[in-house]
Amino acid sequence: MNPPYIKTRIAHIVFWLATGLLMVWIFGSPAEGYGYGQTLLFVLLQLPVLAGATYVVLHYLVPHFLLKRRFFLFGLYTLYVLIGAAWLELMLAMGLFVLVYEYQIELLNPKITDLGYLTGTMFLVILPALAIQITRQWYRERQVTDRLKQEKLELELYAREKELAYLKEQIRPHFLFNVLNNL
Repeated sequence: MNPPYIKTRIAHIVFWLATGLLMVWIFGSPAEGYGYGQTLLFVLLQLPVLAGATYVVLHYLVPHFLLKRRFFLFGLYTLYVLIGAAWLELMLAMGLFVLVYEYQIELLNPKITDLGYLTGTMFLVILPALAIQITRQWYRERQVTDRLKQEKLELELYAREKELAYLKEQIRPHFLFNVLNNL
């Protein structure tokens, strides 16, 4: 494996660890009697769904729709992904409720089943990741554009140097005297 690949993987791992900690902090409510253990379990169930939604948006929807300036389809499909992810997260929350707390809903943190919190955390994760992806894409395209401009300038300089050499060759006295002699 090459070092940039390793750096990218480490950056993704750090991003998702920070996201998990942020979500535990957002959903956790020890002051209200709900411990961080319940929240940690929920976040561990929620992170794969959130990561999947984020990577679908970044690696499929952005290149196929956003970068091709198909904004309506990008927005529509992003909305579908967010709705599907929110539904799946709610199903996981209900599974947590049923399996772990045996239908005792008062033991379940109300933030876990709140669609506003679930959607808000998705936006809190997907929008910065989308901004980072678009900025990286812009930077790569800028580098390619700058490199192409530099190559074009070098080719123009080479062509002008060749033209100048050709004109100098025509002005040499030996060539000039041969032309006059032929006349």
